[in-house]
Amino acid sequence: GNNDSTSDMGPRSEIIPATGQWGRCGSIFDTNCDGSSNASGNSSWTQRMKAPEKLLAHAANDGVSFLFESWYIVRDDINIYNSMASESVNPQFSGSQWALTGATGYKLGAAIDRWVDPATPTATSRSTELVTSEGHAKLAVKVTDLGNGKWRYNYAVMNLDFARAKTSGAEPNLHVISNAGFDSFSVPVPANAHILGPNANVGEVNPNLRWRSRIAAGQLSWSTDMTIPSFDNADYPSPTSLSTLDWGVLYSFSFTSTLPPGNGSATLHVAEAGAPTSYPVATLVPGGVAGRVTE
Repeated sequence: GNNDSTSDMGPRSEIIPATGQWGRCGSIFDTNCDGSSNASGNSSWTQRMKAPEKLLAHAANDGVSFLFESWYIVRDDINIYNSMASESVNPQFSGSQWALTGATGYKLGAAIDRWVDPATPTATSRSTELVTSEGHAKLAVKVTDLGNGKWRYNYAVMNLDFARAKTSGAEPNLHVISNAGFDSFSVPVPANAHILGPNANVGEVNPNLRWRSRIAAGQLSWSTDMTIPSFDNADYPSPTSLSTLDWGVLYSFSFTSTLPPGNGSATLHVAEAGAPTSYPVATLVPGGVAGRVTE
C-alpha cells in the first residue's frame, strides 16, 4: 500500500542506489537530523512522475505503445535485473482520471531490453551494459538505412543505479548531499561524416530543458554545460540549469549521418568530480571509429 502513499514517498535524491543506502539525516523525514521522524510535507503532486495529458492520449491501433517499469533497490542485491520488471499498459481517461489499463506481457529485466535485446546484437542494433562500482547503466542503439546515403542513429541511455554520491556522516546518520549521474553523452564522428538534425529527448516538454549538442574534437556531444538561451514564454520559463541523467532515468539521442554504422565507443561523462571522469561504452557509431575518454 505504501508504494502510492503520499506521506510515505521520498525523493530519489536521498538514495545511493548502487549500495542501497538511504540518507536519513537531512531527508524529508528527518530534516534536522535529530533521529525523530517529521511529516514529509508531501502533496499529491510531489515525489511522483508527472506527464502532460497530451502525451498519454492516443487512438486505438495508432501504433503507439506504452511500457510501465518498476523495480526495488535492495542492499547487497547480486542481480539488480531480477528485482525489476516491465509490462505493456494502455493509458485511458475515464470520468475524472487516467488509468493504465490492460497490463500485459510482464517481463523481468530493464524495459530498455525490449527495445534492443542485448543477447541478439545485429549490424544495425546493439545494447551494452556499463558495470562499475558506482552502479549500472545501459546504452542501446538502432541504426536505420534511410536510403540516398543517409543513416538514422537512435540511442537510448538508461541510468539504472549509477550515482557518484556526495555524502557527510555515516549510518545511521548518513546525509546524501547529492547523487548526480551523467552530464554528457558523446559519440565519435569522423571528419568526413555529415551530421544532420542532432536531437535529445530528456523527458521534458519545455524545449529549453533539453541537452544541447555540439561537434568538437571529432565528437558529437550533448551535455548540460551549453549556453541556455532565453525563452520568453509563460508556459516554458527559461531555466538556470539543465538536469543531469540521474539514476532511474532514460534519455534518448538521435541524428542522421552520411556514414553507415561500425564498431566504436561512446562516452558518458560523470557529473560529479572524481575518477574516472568518464566511462567508454561500446556501441555502433558512424563509420566505426574509436571513442575517446577525456580524463
